[in-house]
Amino acid sequence: MEWLLLLSLPLALSAPIYEDRELVFVQALWRHGQRAGNGEDHLHDKTLFKYGIGELTEAGIENTYNLGRWLRRRYVDDDKFLSPVMNPKELFIESVDVNRCLMSAESVGQGMYNADGRNPPLPVAVHSRPKKTDWVLGLTWSNCPAIGREFSRICPDFPDITTLTSYNDYSAETFRCTNASQHATFFNTKEKYLLIDALIALEQAGAKLPDWYTPQLRQEAKEMGQKSNHFQLGIGEFHNENILRYNTGLLLDTLQSELAHKWACSQGVTQNCSDIQPIKFRAFSTQDWVLNSLLEALGQGARLVALNPQGSPQYNALVLIELWKIRGSPYVKILYRPDAYKEQATVLTPYIGGCRQEYCSLDVFGSCCGNTKTRNPEQECR
Repeated sequence: MEWLLLLSLPLALSAPIYEDRELVFVQALWRHGQRAGNGEDHLHDKTLFKYGIGELTEAGIENTYNLGRWLRRRYVDDDKFLSPVMNPKELFIESVDVNRCLMSAESVGQGMYNADGRNPPLPVAVHSRPKKTDWVLGLTWSNCPAIGREFSRICPDFPDITTLTSYNDYSAETFRCTNASQHATFFNTKEKYLLIDALIALEQAGAKLPDWYTPQLRQEAKEMGQKSNHFQLGIGEFHNENILRYNTGLLLDTLQSELAHKWACSQGVTQNCSDIQPIKFRAFSTQDWVLNSLLEALGQGARLVALNPQGSPQYNALVLIELWKIRGSPYVKILYRPDAYKEQATVLTPYIGGCRQEYCSLDVFGSCCGNTKTRNPEQECR
């Protein structure tokens, strides 16, 4: 079904080469670097994953630093957009209050501004808020009964979501509701399903895999994991604008509002600009589910193009939203870099609702995305 949708999308159109253009503002959202699995301890490689379950690996730290180097090449070396020596007022980096995301934010900042190997490294400010009150990046399912009500429309016996305090219990319940286990040859029980995260982490880290974990089971694990993930997020075959709104509605509204505010301030048409006037690079260090939901909210076509063929955001996946002044008017350009190893980023703008070319009018982008935005998810989640 998804490949049919891909074929029906408009081809990315080549925008004219504009001579009169200026980069005004950049928003960047990235997934943290490679981590250890969150699953069974007996599948936890104590040598490779020496910082503990769920934490960054050495490769994760290095690749995230290299993401910062990539961003420096783009916005400091090539575009001369950011200052070559860090100007803290130009940057605002926000992270969800999760170790691997906080460490990734710091690593990206080091990659952007520690090129000369300064010792000690130049510190980079990272902003965060308590996860329980972070409705932009850190929604917790147990804080949002409305998500449980949406699940119950598909799965009538879904339990009271506020009682699922363990992610494993929450994930197992959503897996059950997909009925995916009926088509599984191995991952067909809660206990076996909960091995998937640790097994995938082992594979992605290049670690030794259990002998019984055949290529066929690796494919099955990927499919089972994605099925449950799609159900949780209201994406793909389970597309649900209400769930998308609860999960990333405030983030999407924040992104669009900041673009409009930055443009108005850059043109001198508003007085209240002290909060954003000096900022040129606004970043969010986050998790795969946030990027997955955001891409779906921007348009199913955008998510499919971005995630083909991986199917989900990989470690160090990056979304860039650039605000340009072209011939005196505001335009938005959206790009996606799939992982730590790709130099080129894919232009996603043509696949955003209402946008058709590489650059999209700020007004058009600001009105996109249907019923997936909110300014008060806390109230809507009740």
